[in-house]
Amino acid sequence: MTSVHATLKPGSSLASAWFLVTVALLAAVIYPQFSLNHDASWYITATSMFLDGSRLYEDIIEINPPLAFYLTIPAITVSRALGSNPTTTYFVYVCALCLTSCLWTLKVLNAAALQRIERTTLLLFVTVALFVLPIAEFGQREHLMLAFALPFLLGLILRPATPQIGVSHQIALALFAALGLLLKPHFLVIPASIAIVRLWQERNLRSLLDPGLLALAGITITYVAFVVIVHPAYLVSIVPVARDVYAAYGASAEQVLLKPELFGLVLGIVAARRVVRAFSDPVTQLFASASVGAAAAYLLQFKGWNYHILPLSSFVLLSVAWLCVRRWHVIRRDMIIVSSFTLIALITLGQQIARGPYRSATTEAFKPFVKNNNEKILVLSTNVWAAFPFVNEVSGSWASRFPAQWFIPGAYNRAQSLNCAENSDDCVKMVEIMDYARNAIIEDLNKFKPDLVIVDERDNKSYFKSPNFDYIKFISKDPKIFNFYDCYAKIGDHEGYSVFARNCTNIPFPSSPS
Repeated sequence: MTSVHATLKPGSSLASAWFLVTVALLAAVIYPQFSLNHDASWYITATSMFLDGSRLYEDIIEINPPLAFYLTIPAITVSRALGSNPTTTYFVYVCALCLTSCLWTLKVLNAAALQRIERTTLLLFVTVALFVLPIAEFGQREHLMLAFALPFLLGLILRPATPQIGVSHQIALALFAALGLLLKPHFLVIPASIAIVRLWQERNLRSLLDPGLLALAGITITYVAFVVIVHPAYLVSIVPVARDVYAAYGASAEQVLLKPELFGLVLGIVAARRVVRAFSDPVTQLFASASVGAAAAYLLQFKGWNYHILPLSSFVLLSVAWLCVRRWHVIRRDMIIVSSFTLIALITLGQQIARGPYRSATTEAFKPFVKNNNEKILVLSTNVWAAFPFVNEVSGSWASRFPAQWFIPGAYNRAQSLNCAENSDDCVKMVEIMDYARNAIIEDLNKFKPDLVIVDERDNKSYFKSPNFDYIKFISKDPKIFNFYDCYAKIGDHEGYSVFARNCTNIPFPSSPS
């Protein structure tokens, strides 16, 4: 192990800090020039509704646990106080979180017994992971997880080289990390993977008594209790329905498993084994464990969406960077390894850069139909990206409790495939879910009175197994009770989406449709 005296000079640390501040300022200027991704844009809208009195999981129907809403509150609060655009404020807020993460990473690295080149390389790649890698997914939950958790996770990985981190510092790192790791339960697999490998390395159960791990366990239990007490509707109403219907969302198994980043992980492990004694280094083993844990978190979600792969991409990049700087004297003489690591960089970082900044898929198409600010808009679609960030980019007001109609396709697909004579209970359950979704749309039309309703009328709608599902027929199941056309007239269309404008004073719909 490198001498503990190989520390950074104060001037060098100050230069690193100024570099990080400069990167964050540039990001805060550049990223708001582009669209915010659809999920983060939805959270801006939904959190605003929450702050205005809407109840989570009753007036706002979201599949994810509540932490993402609470983490969005600071951006909305600052936006309202300053009268600034909430999307721009959110971008700046995320840049500030990433800067905090990088500065804290610098502090962790300064405490490690590493050579200067090792510190500098890891800091640079952490900066890339937080400010460049998520170029198309800036502010997504996976990005937020990395921003909150990287200092803590790196502290765990570098623990064999970092005896100087005190107990209070470890606990503080864990508490900050929990704000990211608890966004989704899948993320906890990453520190668990690191802990398992440390247990194997040390052959001693005392490694599980790491203050940071104990603090993380404590805050996890506290958070679960908070959800049970403050947001019981999430566990009672959302989780059971999600278990029944949310499998309809996502890519095919082939698309999930053939993700290039998974190939990059396997290629990295194979290449690393060519490096003599590479895996005899405890830190290398822990970097590998974090990468495997991130891969497991991706596979557990099994959706194949680009932002789900960000943690794996980040840890693969960090692992390769560590291995290159630690074993460069061996790697540089082996062109197979050099070529492999170059390919991994292209797979993980190059692919994300090639995607470019996020751009709204619908704003330019639907914007001509919006005549005024704060128009109430409802988009009937299973795709969050159909409505967001479009609604926020035209300064509209969202007119639904859902970000997208995620209840419908799973229930509809199952109802179509079931033999109800043999599976009557399942059929009844699916019909009840569809009835709730139908009545919720009608109640929201009654409550919000949207000025525009945009309907996905494409033949093959996302996540439906059967073609030609018709939203208007679905909600107008009994025209005597409800007929959409009584209050809305078609004014245009674009690539399979029809746009309807409200043309009545009072909606002739019952307030509580049966």
